[in-house]
Amino acid sequence: MKKRLFFLLLACFLLTAQALASPLESSENQHENPQNQQELQENGPEESKVWPENPFTDVPDWEWYTPLVKEVVEKGLMTGTDLNLFGPNDSVTRAMVVVVLWKLEGSPTPQNSDSFPDVSPDDPVTAWYAISAAWAKEQKVARGHDDGCFRGEDPVTREELAAFLYSYDLYQGTPAAEGFLGMFSDAASVSDWAQVPIRHAVGMGYFRGDENGLRPQDTVIRAELAAILLRLLTPAVG
Repeated sequence: MKKRLFFLLLACFLLTAQALASPLESSENQHENPQNQQELQENGPEESKVWPENPFTDVPDWEWYTPLVKEVVEKGLMTGTDLNLFGPNDSVTRAMVVVVLWKLEGSPTPQNSDSFPDVSPDDPVTAWYAISAAWAKEQKVARGHDDGCFRGEDPVTREELAAFLYSYDLYQGTPAAEGFLGMFSDAASVSDWAQVPIRHAVGMGYFRGDENGLRPQDTVIRAELAAILLRLLTPAVG
């Protein structure tokens, strides 16, 4: 009798322990299973909470740039690089910069459609930014290289972008800002020709730097451009 009672109690104990352990084990497996993590990222939630009408498969809800991309797209300042792609980590080119600044200005028609010798509305490679480049040259927002060419497909560094923004603000009648660069660990790496534009970009709040400093020679990516464009719309002189 005592043995039966002992085994009965033991069986009850084991069943209770298993019942208590099962939810925890299931939860840990779901958390640690990389396949579940991958499926969550690939499939996402049933409906985006940040951007329900998001047309881009490479701009997920959880990225820092998603609300920024949403805003610049809705304002008509930037578009995708393909049907369903925004290309947030793609390099920004000189052509992209003049196009977004031209759009920011309201897409004005330049008085002279001729711009740089390597840009033509009849060239299928440069036609998409020809009017923007003509306007940018006319208003001295963009300048060519030593040979006069624009080279629209060249990637843009952060200090080159600062030069574009500085020229655009001068065109707008905005006085040059005197930002302090001493707070950035890599301030000494700013090129001599970019000192004034970088100071302006910092002073206007366009460039804030990060744990690596200003990164003046780093290529700008499209997600960063989206953020900087929104700062351009609401500058904070400092």
